[in-house]
Order: sequence, then structure tokens, then C-alpha cells
Amino acid sequence: ECAKDGILTEIKRHEYYEKPSERKKRKQKAARKRQSRRKESEGGV
Repeated sequence: ECAKDGILTEIKRHEYYEKPSERKKRKQKAARKRQSRRKESEGGV
């Protein structure tokens, strides 16, 4: 239940300060990962 609410990820995010550039990189990496997973599920690989 906690994992679905995003509580654990929120805690991890606040453990230390993340520079805006690092946050942007992390978000872009996650977006690429999501997109590649979506392509695989569609069978487009």
C-alpha cells in the first residue's frame, strides 16, 4: 500500500538535496525507461 502511494519514493527524494539538473536527468531517464517498456509491450522492438 505504501509503495502505491509513493510514500517511500517521497522519503528517498528528501533524504538529501538534489540539484535541479540532477532531478531533470533522473526524470528524463525514467521517461526513457517508461517509453522503452511501452514499446516492448506493444511488440515494437
